[in-house]
Amino acid sequence: MIILLGFLVGTLAWEIVERLVALTGRAMELSIGPIGFDVRAVSVWIRVNPGSFLGTVSALLLLQRL
Repeated sequence: MIILLGFLVGTLAWEIVERLVALTGRAMELSIGPIGFDVRAVSVWIRVNPGSFLGTVSALLLLQRL
């Protein structure tokens, strides 16, 4: 659960950074996707970016310290 949370936090943080950079006039698009699944009633899609991996690594390091 901690790893999934790290993945999501890293993804969202990177997206915020990309949008802030876009406000300065520069384009920085490093996302892959969307990746997800659709089961008619429930649909989950996410764009994987470098923040996803950084968040996962951070969560793993945090999990080792616990």
